[in-house]
Amino acid sequence: MEWYRNNYKANVKGLMNPIAKGGPALPTANSNLINGKMRFDCSQTKLTCDTASYAAFNFTSGKNHRLRLMNIGSGAVQKFSIDNHVMQVISNDCMPIQPYNTSVISLGVGQRADVVVFGSGKKGDKYWMRSNIVTCSINDGVLAEARAVIYYQGADISTLPTAPPNQGPSASTSPMSCGNDPLTSTIPTYPIAVATPNVTQEFDITLKSNGTHMLYTMNNVSFRADFNDPVLNHAFDSTLKTLPINRNVWNLGTATEARVVIYNYNDAPHPIHLHGHNMQVLNLGMGKWDGSIVRASNPQRRDVQVMPPAASATVPSFLVIQWTANNPGVWALHCHFAWHSSLGLVTTVVERQSLMQSVLQNAAMTISPVCQNWNAFTQKGPLLSDTDSGL
Repeated sequence: MEWYRNNYKANVKGLMNPIAKGGPALPTANSNLINGKMRFDCSQTKLTCDTASYAAFNFTSGKNHRLRLMNIGSGAVQKFSIDNHVMQVISNDCMPIQPYNTSVISLGVGQRADVVVFGSGKKGDKYWMRSNIVTCSINDGVLAEARAVIYYQGADISTLPTAPPNQGPSASTSPMSCGNDPLTSTIPTYPIAVATPNVTQEFDITLKSNGTHMLYTMNNVSFRADFNDPVLNHAFDSTLKTLPINRNVWNLGTATEARVVIYNYNDAPHPIHLHGHNMQVLNLGMGKWDGSIVRASNPQRRDVQVMPPAASATVPSFLVIQWTANNPGVWALHCHFAWHSSLGLVTTVVERQSLMQSVLQNAAMTISPVCQNWNAFTQKGPLLSDTDSGL
């Protein structure tokens, strides 16, 4: 995960800086960590700086080692690797897949991967484990590579590997290098073919001015939450149409299979996350989607998929996802970069409203007094007065 010298509140305040005062100050990562640790080069700063330790892992020669990788950062795509070792990827976002081998695995914010690493080293060996922030993610360039140490049995743990830093493929400037491993490699173990969708929706992602601030939009709407007026209550009461446009509600109606085509006209990558589902990832690339599907008999399934930056201001990247609408509720479809969600890159999906009303009445009755108590607690007004979108 990337690390920021500024605290979260300061970063969000900078994001929401009005255009009249210079516009948003996008948070810039100042370091990168593995398991919360990394050694910073103190010669690169005039601030107080102590020599820190590296995270360490023990490997055994001839044994297989299962690693569960998670990008728990806020705004960076990471490229993970282990020097002189091959990883066998066995799951993405807790979805088992047919194993494939790779030397580097890409992880956007919120993504998870399980890998098996064979202990090919010898007794006494030590190697760097690395995670590099890709060039399309914002960082100050001082420490984009996080490192941890793998020690084999008998290794001298008072010393470190001697291999130098290595940005490797994360140094590529190609927009597609900001994405995940190829969809042709990620084949779910349990096959589910693509069904015919009942509803298809296109969304355009743009960053634009609303007159006072720069905000992300999905189809020209920038999301803003209201903690005192949940969308779920309106779904129960059949009053969704009374909600303001900035709640960015997409009601699936009676649809049982939903397809979304997203076009990104922005120069940043977006790890797109759908709450409450494993989505099928049908295709991604540059330009306009031509209708083709990568392995329609069994496409990739996961809950976060990175779509790359646009190729240019007029040539977007695209991402096509689909899911079975069998989970009644109100679900967010949004960018998993915290800063992008703060700027409104969110759509609120209402799924199977009539079924929700019939089978979740007990939940509605439980929620109602909680909302009443919350509103009483916040009677001086909404909590979101001059901060971010609220997601």
